[in-house]
Amino acid sequence: MNSPKIIETDRTYLRAWTKDDFNLVNSIFGDPDVMANIGNGKPLSTGQVSLLLTFFLDHYKTYGFGPWAVVKKENMEVIGINGIKYLPNFSHPDFGFAFIKDEWSKGFGFETSTAVLQYAQQNLNLKKIGATVSPKNIPSKKLLEKLGLKYHETVTRDSLPIEVYYLKS
Repeated sequence: MNSPKIIETDRTYLRAWTKDDFNLVNSIFGDPDVMANIGNGKPLSTGQVSLLLTFFLDHYKTYGFGPWAVVKKENMEVIGINGIKYLPNFSHPDFGFAFIKDEWSKGFGFETSTAVLQYAQQNLNLKKIGATVSPKNIPSKKLLEKLGLKYHETVTRDSLPIEVYYLKS
């Protein structure tokens, strides 16, 4: 069962994940290519994907928003994730995105991220939004900068360096 559209762009719409979306979440976070520059660089196990999906669902209940599924209108397939979440030990909402490899370099990151950040500022009244990225993830860093986020600092999370960017309204 799909949930209602939350944000719509020219080529996509974003919706909340549901408990029935395990295989879709796994197709993103279980993919070694997608995960190469996220976290520790390794795909998540099915157990970790299950916990992540539970985190998404709990986040919606607690905050009313979270990471959303990106659905391509052309074929109604989920092609990625984009949204905002609160992370432990991070003082501001964290913005993030990931897409299946077949949809890389097609502009979906910029298209959906622009809409998500606008929604966050206008509908959620979020004044300062952060993003964390691996220093080696050059494409994502370029996208964050194109979206107007500015590098702030490098921190260590789980013994790994993470660059922190901020967008201020």
